[in-house]
Order: sequence, then C-alpha cells, then structure tokens
Amino acid sequence: MQTELKIELSLKDRVIETYTCTQPEVIVGRDPAADIVIDNPGISRQHMKFVKNAGGTYVVTDLGSKNGIFLNGELIQEEPVRNNDVLVLGKFTLRIGIQKDEAVRPDRPAPAGSADDIDGTTVLSKEQMARMMANVKFNSPAAPSGITPAASAASDNASSDLPFGPLIIGGVILLVIASIITFFVL
Repeated sequence: MQTELKIELSLKDRVIETYTCTQPEVIVGRDPAADIVIDNPGISRQHMKFVKNAGGTYVVTDLGSKNGIFLNGELIQEEPVRNNDVLVLGKFTLRIGIQKDEAVRPDRPAPAGSADDIDGTTVLSKEQMARMMANVKFNSPAAPSGITPAASAASDNASSDLPFGPLIIGGVILLVIASIITFFVL
C-alpha cells in the first residue's frame, strides 16, 4: 500500500510550497541538503523528520531543534501525524495531508481553541483541506526523488483573470512613444 505525505508549507497564512512525499524518511530544516528546506534562522539545520513506519503511517520527530515543534498547538518530541494536523516551526506552518491507495486514514479533528492560541494560524476544516489538496498541482522535475513540490501561490496568482494582455500592449506603446520623443528632442 502506497502512502503519500502531503505537506503545505505556509508563512503567515500564505502558501510558500506544497510537497508530496512518498519516501520512508523526509528531513525538514535549514540545511540545503534537507528534503524540505526552510531558509530561516529560526529553523535548525535539521529541525525535524517524518518517518514512515511499517503500517504506512508517518511519525514526526524533533531532531534536537532549538525552537521545537508544535503539533496542533502542543510542543512535542515525537508523535504520529494524521490528516489535517498542523505543525508549527517558528513562524512557519506545515499542514499535513495523508493519502493511502486504498482509503484515507480517519481524520483527527482540528485543535480546539481560539486563533490566539496558535499565533494567528488559520486551521482548516476537513472540507477546506480536501478542497485545497484537490487544487494543488504536482510533478515538478526539479524535486528530489520521492518529493514533488507543487506550484506555489505566487504562480497561482499569475494565472488569475486579470487582463494583462492590454496592459503589456499599453506599456510597449508608451515605451515606443518615449523612444520617439527622446530621439527628436536629442
């Protein structure tokens, strides 16, 4: 049975990257050799790892980081992760999605409490997480074996419904007019 670990990396509720991991171990940290790199001084070089156990479930382990890992608002050293779990590393949020070939594991409810309890992190409902994961694009050729980053939010914004064609044409026309004026004035 193939299990996929989907990790959505966010900063201040803005998605930076989404990864799909199938390998047995995934290292997260500041080190460029990590499977998932978070280039921030608040993140340790090897901050944490996900390990797939024999049953196909994943366990997250703190690798001696200075700032720790919070799973659904609780500081942890090692815990299994489930669908819709929220990990916090400093200012960064990792939303977890787990899919198995046969069936998706039962969901753990989102942590209780106010938004203040989790420092401004938005906790998605089961339905919101399903919609978000369904809209993620996968298969980037630059990813390490077993990890597939999806298109980032910045590239999603580029495909919005704004009429950029007329703006580009207008910019080119202005550039041509400025060139002509410059030529005749000088």
